[in-house]
Amino acid sequence: MIINDVYHTIVGSIPVVPPETGGILGEHNGVICAVVFDEGDTQNERYAYIPNVERLNDVISQWASEGIRFAGIFHSHPGRQEELSIADKAYIQRIMEFTPDAVHALHFPIVLPGKKMVGHIAEKVDGQVMVTQEQIIIEKE
Repeated sequence: MIINDVYHTIVGSIPVVPPETGGILGEHNGVICAVVFDEGDTQNERYAYIPNVERLNDVISQWASEGIRFAGIFHSHPGRQEELSIADKAYIQRIMEFTPDAVHALHFPIVLPGKKMVGHIAEKVDGQVMVTQEQIIIEKE
């Protein structure tokens, strides 16, 4: 579940250009309630969202002190590409391998700028990481 304002801030704030930008999601009591946009790794010239890990880890630490748990990473795709790419899935796999055992799932939505967000969730199941599409439920405030 995601707070209405957070959902619409993400969908409405992600620019169509450059083609891939993103950020992180934070949750409290199972509801995504926080977002931080990321300019990504400015050293990278490819058309891919590469998070600024140092900056985002600082945000995650700050959130933890406020009772907000890191809930995942979102990024935009150009056009109507709702599915995760092979590179996206490989990156998600690496993230999940390095998350503590207590973290069983993280969200990795794709944002179609100005249109919608398409949910994807990565879950640890019997030592394997399973990535599936998930319905995004917007909380009515």
